[in-house]
Amino acid sequence: IGKEKRDGRWNGRVIGTQGNGVTVGITPGASCIIGRFRTFVTVITDLGKQRTPRNPDTDFYVLFNPWDPADLVYVSRDTDRQEYVLNDVGIIYNGEFNNISSRSWNYGQFEEGVLDACLLVLDAGKVPLLYRGNAIELIRQGSALMNSQDDNGVLVGNWSSDYSIGTAPTAWTGSPEILLKYAKDGGLPVCFAQCWVFAGVLNTCECVLRCLGIPARVVTNFASAHDNTGNLKTDIILDENGGVSRSRTRDSIWNYHSWNEVYMRRPDLPEKYSGWQVVDSTPQETSDGLYRCGPTSVNAIKDGELSYPFDARFVFAEVRNIDVIYYQSDKYGNTKIIQVDTTYVGKLLVTKRVNSNAYDDITSTYKYPEGKLHLVQKHLGMDGHTCPIPFPVILQPSSWRGGLGYGSCQLRYGSLLM
Repeated sequence: IGKEKRDGRWNGRVIGTQGNGVTVGITPGASCIIGRFRTFVTVITDLGKQRTPRNPDTDFYVLFNPWDPADLVYVSRDTDRQEYVLNDVGIIYNGEFNNISSRSWNYGQFEEGVLDACLLVLDAGKVPLLYRGNAIELIRQGSALMNSQDDNGVLVGNWSSDYSIGTAPTAWTGSPEILLKYAKDGGLPVCFAQCWVFAGVLNTCECVLRCLGIPARVVTNFASAHDNTGNLKTDIILDENGGVSRSRTRDSIWNYHSWNEVYMRRPDLPEKYSGWQVVDSTPQETSDGLYRCGPTSVNAIKDGELSYPFDARFVFAEVRNIDVIYYQSDKYGNTKIIQVDTTYVGKLLVTKRVNSNAYDDITSTYKYPEGKLHLVQKHLGMDGHTCPIPFPVILQPSSWRGGLGYGSCQLRYGSLLM
């Protein structure tokens, strides 16, 4: 072997020799696929070639590298890398926008077996090797693989009160126990999860996130809309008695919903839309045939640029001040608008602060101040409503368990179809 040997985007070099021993340095390319690699040495002599036998002790893992400026997930500040890649414990916020609660979550990305479990998720989901070197594609694939809705992914969602055949979502305290159970059971989905569990596990692995070197954080959106009809409005239909018509109301609003943000460059978008990206593994709507969401540029959501990939319209409807329209129906099925609320959706968005257990209010990263709303609506070609009378949908935790101060997110008005 010469002083330096290049093969594709990898770099190999002799670092030193001592007696019959040779120390070789190998540097993977910034865009190579991530995963577990095996090594061997081929000795070439006049008598032919001889290869060393397989030795699992010399296997090594290649991950995304937020320290390398050439990597899509490069982060310039060391404090951010410490918080969003190396920190193995986090805070997930919940409750209501005027009564915020929280709980600790063990991401456990450095615990034994977790990295192999993450790679198992990729293999079980048959993620093509071609996608495993592209952080954008891998995040999108991982978003689908965290839920079991259509691909036998890691977690089974359950928004009922019956958890008799599994573990209640409120009982989980971290990701390793879930991922290791998934690996131990040979890829059998784990029961059960709600949004913060999906987000917590996704933040460890998402088959790519902190465990595989991608900077990530959990974000909670208070008063989070689910635009089931895709019209950038939330339509709540009341029956003749004033109650919500479950059969006719498809949209919904949750008191809170948690997802992930990943930090990355987006060479497929204009430069200003790099940075934090939304990725959500809670199975709400299908995207390109699978239950997944993102990665979606937070900056694009703020600007109302909804034509860029992926799933920008859905995320926009979750967080922006879209109209919540209340219809009154009579016994004949006729409806009329009785109230419009333009400010209820996306009351507050928070995430854990760097080097602190307090939260950061990041609402302004998703939306402009209220006075600028009409500019975005005009840009989108939406009809703005100006009714100032608030008519909020009331969504509250269904129960507070075991002194945790943390309840399961329950829909009171509207419907959830999943």
